[in-house]
Amino acid sequence: MSETTYTIENAKSGRSKCKKCKGKIEKGEHRIGIHSPGPGDYSMSSWCKPECFTLPRKLVKEGVTPLTFVKEHLMDETDDHNLSDIEEQIIQAIESKPSKAPKSQNGATTGGKIEKIKNDLDKIRKADDVDEAVKPKKKAKRETNGKQDKSTLLSEIDVNVAKVYEIYERDTNDQLKDVLRWNRQLVSGTKDILLQRTIDGHMNGRLGSCPSCLEGKLKLKDDGETVFCNGYFDEDAMARIPCFHSCKQEEAARLKPWFTKKPTDEVIEEMDKNNSKSGNEEGTAKFLSELTSNAQKMQDEGNWNLDSKAAVKATNKAMFNLCVGKLDLPSDAKKATMEIGKLILLDRKISAVEFAKVLADKFGFVKENEEAQKRKTKTLSAACNHDSNGRLMLL
Repeated sequence: MSETTYTIENAKSGRSKCKKCKGKIEKGEHRIGIHSPGPGDYSMSSWCKPECFTLPRKLVKEGVTPLTFVKEHLMDETDDHNLSDIEEQIIQAIESKPSKAPKSQNGATTGGKIEKIKNDLDKIRKADDVDEAVKPKKKAKRETNGKQDKSTLLSEIDVNVAKVYEIYERDTNDQLKDVLRWNRQLVSGTKDILLQRTIDGHMNGRLGSCPSCLEGKLKLKDDGETVFCNGYFDEDAMARIPCFHSCKQEEAARLKPWFTKKPTDEVIEEMDKNNSKSGNEEGTAKFLSELTSNAQKMQDEGNWNLDSKAAVKATNKAMFNLCVGKLDLPSDAKKATMEIGKLILLDRKISAVEFAKVLADKFGFVKENEEAQKRKTKTLSAACNHDSNGRLMLL
């Protein structure tokens, strides 16, 4: 197949949906098929109700009308091959167009958030300045039945959202997807959905790892109001682990900055490393502050000395005593001191505070790891018939 072809037929089942209105096409109902060449030797088909079908721009430029389209381009595959009997009905259906979406009280169409943002931006552009769009003038109040007409006023948040939309409004789908890829965000969906994710990230920051399962990535739902995680693939278990975490968009943990230009390889590496910290940054900072404070005290008291073999051994023991119970060290004390000793010998010029940070990065904190394990078990338990089976999936 070298070009797109069009057919009309009776729906063979009630499973198909209209490409335009997304409504269900009942079995036996007339539907117009759009058949485009796909990769290889097969074609890709989509379906439209006759009243939803719009003539392709290419055919319109060639002078094709609904009448000539039905007579010359539409192949009859109806059950009784009765297109000639219903062609007038089909032509009228193609010619008729549904009325525009009704407007809500604030003047925005109910077609979605992006449509409202477009309308808000139009108001701002028509106003002499942003202040005029945001708040009324003191002396020249518009009155409607004795009350101030607030239909043209925008909140500060609406203005900020519209200004961010203005940055991306001319971007193509591929350009929007590039921005989302640079920020490690989901790149599927229509242009409106891509715009919604981009605006959200620009204003609030990147969505990172799930705070419940710790492995899955947070995503913004198409409604633009909810953030969720649907789980992750566990390579060790060779199975997908479901997660049911969900929260309001404004409550989700965020990572910054938001990149509007492609970051360097070094920045990308650091970003990927930090993505997993979005759900537990506050706890980590608290534990690390306490540990480094004790390490500084240890150095000030002269218990940090790496000048000789005997001094290194004593320092190793002192650092072990400082970290035991706080860091998730190996349970065997001898093995734990050996691990600490190896790290000390890598850099004898390192300070006690910097070394404490190295240990924290390698082993993590006991409380933090325990809490993470509890959250992970709770998430897995939700996917099991019995809650107690959740921990078995971690083995």
